[in-house]
Amino acid sequence: MQPYSQLLRQSICESRYAVDERAVADAMLMRARTRLGDDRAEVQRHLPWLELQIRQFHSCNLASAAPASPRSPFGSAVRAATVRSLHDDIKARMTEFLAQHPGSTTGELARSLDLNPIG
Repeated sequence: MQPYSQLLRQSICESRYAVDERAVADAMLMRARTRLGDDRAEVQRHLPWLELQIRQFHSCNLASAAPASPRSPFGSAVRAATVRSLHDDIKARMTEFLAQHPGSTTGELARSLDLNPIG
């Protein structure tokens, strides 16, 4: 608090309207301390209510929270197999198209397989 009080006293001393700089600075500091005390009392008055609200929030949310469903250990394997089969299917279709149309471009290949060409 000393650096603030020194700064306040200095700014008041530099003012051309200051009559008794020390008295004005002390009065302003006293007013600031009083306001700070009032704000602290206000917060302390609301603290029990806030703690009650927090406890109620936690009790409601923890009681109503459903446990997470366990994932199937085979789920990722099934997804990977599906992707592999789709990849193999596209590979087979590409090979078949290129065998029938040997001089085709990538755009023609993509259009025939309903794929987006790269680029």
